[in-house]
Amino acid sequence: MGELFNLKVTTENIMHDCLYKVFRSKDLECFCMLLSTIGKDLDSDRGRPRMNQYFELMAKIVNDKKNPAKVRFMLQDIIDLRKNNWIKRRIANNSPSQQRYNNNS
Repeated sequence: MGELFNLKVTTENIMHDCLYKVFRSKDLECFCMLLSTIGKDLDSDRGRPRMNQYFELMAKIVNDKKNPAKVRFMLQDIIDLRKNNWIKRRIANNSPSQQRYNNNS
């Protein structure tokens, strides 16, 4: 669904409806995947009020220690992604195995 939105096949309203339904169904892993795919485009002037609502709800879930850690960390990753202007962090290639690979190349 997210890729269809990126290709402009679906509308912003349809995507907000999808996000809302997925969130309400408690499939937060799917919610996070969808939001990481389309969040940057939905976080426009027009869509920001709805996005702010999602992120307020996400923050409540993250701060409630009764929720599973996996769910809290997934949601926190999306919150951090938004704070970073939807630019995904790169994993540093400084591991010993990566350094050996680079030295052998």
